[in-house]
Amino acid sequence: MKKQQKPTIIDEITNFYLYAREFNGLPLATLREKYSLTKQDLRILIESGDIEIHFGFGHPNPHIKAMSLGNVEVLLKTLAHVGPQELAYAVLYPTAKHLKNVVKQSDYEGRPFSLMLALGMPQLELLAFDPQVLKNYRDDPRYVYDYSGVAGRISLADYDDDMPESERVIVETFGMGFSKDYENDAKTCVIGVPYYLHKLTPEHQTLWKHRLLDMAKYDPEYGFVKSQIIGDWDFDTTMYEALKVELEIINRMAVAIEGVYLFKKDYADGSDPPRNFHRLLMPTKREYQEFVETLDKLMSDNINRNFFKKRMVVSFEDTQKGTIALLEEYFNRFMTARDRSPIDGMLKTFRKVRSERSKSSHHDLKDEFKYEYNHKQRDIMREAYTAIRLIRLAFTNAPDAKDIKVPSWLYKGEISPQ
Repeated sequence: MKKQQKPTIIDEITNFYLYAREFNGLPLATLREKYSLTKQDLRILIESGDIEIHFGFGHPNPHIKAMSLGNVEVLLKTLAHVGPQELAYAVLYPTAKHLKNVVKQSDYEGRPFSLMLALGMPQLELLAFDPQVLKNYRDDPRYVYDYSGVAGRISLADYDDDMPESERVIVETFGMGFSKDYENDAKTCVIGVPYYLHKLTPEHQTLWKHRLLDMAKYDPEYGFVKSQIIGDWDFDTTMYEALKVELEIINRMAVAIEGVYLFKKDYADGSDPPRNFHRLLMPTKREYQEFVETLDKLMSDNINRNFFKKRMVVSFEDTQKGTIALLEEYFNRFMTARDRSPIDGMLKTFRKVRSERSKSSHHDLKDEFKYEYNHKQRDIMREAYTAIRLIRLAFTNAPDAKDIKVPSWLYKGEISPQ
């Protein structure tokens, strides 16, 4: 590389990043064909502080700057140790320092997340937002709000030509995060990344920017980072997903034991769970009550009375006897245990969830916003999952259910406590 070529090379890398594609790096192979760059030339470019290089370490795709590439010292050490194979796939980027001096910020007016990328922010940098930002989509029938408990997506529902172009947006992925002092303040956040947010219309980019929080105060949900950022799906599942799996396994055991499902619906067919069966979006009394109502529908309301018909004919025909009472009688009569306290705890939880649900029937209760509802939901969900799990553990001891397989992660309890 000739000395006078250095500014031209830096400009070529910068222009490719800003204009040729959506903030992609320029492959080193492209430049080597034109300038016959050596390792020493690359060292000079990196030492200038204007260029950085991505070898695919940290994130497997070097054509996107998913994460920080490290400082000059780190890059130079890496460059010194890589061989021809790594250099063949290396990709070059302008640094944030250089971009700050050349980017005309007014070109990105109304597009704050596009500007963040133009100024060199990594595409998958984690950003925290007030959960209120998602309420705009969840409560608008023009959008499909899908949240699995680990990651979510917002897409368009069926719409007509009257929907303004500015409202036609898709958020490819988002997650949740928890305050670093969550045990005391119970605060949560929404996690987003600039690459997907920069694809929004200016109107929606502005909406999200208005709800931006200080990421330093939050920790992202581990499963979101593993699956959506790293691309690794080996992580502890949520209590919400685990409870669905427990229902399915319990039903398979129930069929083996009594010839009929214990729960009317277990979602083994791949159907979606009730709309509110996930962490609270907003810590309000109304959202908590809606969640508890959904939880009770999965527990007490979901119990199949026909399960008790075979061995408890008299009780089954007593229409005044509720599903929890039937479950209690079944366990008292047919499930032997030296220590009955876990069974008593399970039944107590079923009744607690039913009692909490009954409060939602009082429509005169005023709604209120309190972060403590996040803790209330977490605590009652932990109790609910423990109760459902107890049923599966009890059924496991039945000889007829011995051949029903339980996933290793469920058996080991690899489940997130949040």
